[in-house]
Amino acid sequence: MQTIDIALDDANLFCPATGRQILSDEKCEASPATLFVYVEEENVFEFVRDDLKAVAKEVEETSWLDLEDGRPIDRLLGAIDSPSAVDFVVTLTDMACGPVRTTIHVGIDMAHGSAPVEE
Repeated sequence: MQTIDIALDDANLFCPATGRQILSDEKCEASPATLFVYVEEENVFEFVRDDLKAVAKEVEETSWLDLEDGRPIDRLLGAIDSPSAVDFVVTLTDMACGPVRTTIHVGIDMAHGSAPVEE
């Protein structure tokens, strides 16, 4: 799975496969091409496609403290075996009583809606 890091000042993210808005300041709404939306700091999925729900549940039950290295989300990323899947790692920055950072992983099937390739 390819990973693309994106730094944003606001939570506006549009699906590159469908053009639909996935993230905004008010909501998270999956597009048909969305595989998952995962908030790293909270270790919670805002959306996960049905075929990934069992692995996503394992991820949410994994504590950062239980890991010697890596992140809980790495288990899900390793379970997705598709060359067209991309993990967009969105880092949002803001100010509260100091700088605040949130990391959201948005998995997209970039081949969504395309015709299957014959071998």
